[in-house]
Formats: sequence, structure tokens, C-alpha cells
Amino acid sequence: RLGKPWTWEASLAHDALCQYRQHLPLTKQQVTQIFNDQLAQLQWPLRRLYVWAVTVFGPQDFGVQQASS
Repeated sequence: RLGKPWTWEASLAHDALCQYRQHLPLTKQQVTQIFNDQLAQLQWPLRRLYVWAVTVFGPQDFGVQQASS
């Protein structure tokens, strides 16, 4: 991992998607799923806790709203 934390790339991608959330055609759920998928690929043992934390404490105001089912 070249001295970087396991979550470095996934966190960087998630942070960039959140920073530009008002300009991207992605919902919060899609951004969270991308983050979750990246952590799952790494088989990071604390993935579920970390995804929960970014879901609860991360930005809530995304430019695209998910259609209700």
C-alpha cells in the first residue's frame, strides 16, 4: 500500500465527489455506493462502520435527489 492508509484512495474519491456534489448528476446514495464498493474491493474490515459514518456525518445536500419508490 506504499505507506498510505487502506482507505486513502476511496476517501479521496468520496471527498472529491462530495466537494463537487452540486455539479454532478449523482445522488448521495450513488456516491455512498461508490465509496462502499471501493472499500469492499479492498476487503477493509471496518468498511460497514466507515460507510455508516460518511452516510450519517457527511454532506446531506446533494444536487440530485433520488426518486422515491
